[in-house]
Amino acid sequence: MQTSTLDIDSTVLTRYGEQEGERRGYNPTKPGRPSHHPLIAFVAEQRMVAHAVLRPGNVHTPKVCEEFLQETLEIVGANRIGMIRADSGFYSGSFIEEIEKHKLDFIEAAKGYKPIRQQIAGIRVWRSTKTA
Repeated sequence: MQTSTLDIDSTVLTRYGEQEGERRGYNPTKPGRPSHHPLIAFVAEQRMVAHAVLRPGNVHTPKVCEEFLQETLEIVGANRIGMIRADSGFYSGSFIEEIEKHKLDFIEAAKGYKPIRQQIAGIRVWRSTKTA
């Protein structure tokens, strides 16, 4: 069976007027504006949305991200996923542990904080990945 790449993204949608579920929260392009903060999972090779959740703009908890991953793997089938690519909105130790629990390869974006840069600089053996 051929495996697929699962791309997981969090984004911010700025809202104007009054819309259900909007909240003031992290909004890099329009600070202070109400927004939604959806989570979206795509199957890269099929260019299809596998799962999406619309959240208020003031929500960011790793627990929600872990639940989203679990729901997505149930929808798509964990055995059909060969690689997970996730943006920095999902970066947390508990989220990485959830991916590793399923024994999946992954690429995780993270902010370039000094401790992370130091760990990367210490890596001597790199593994090449083939992604879509």
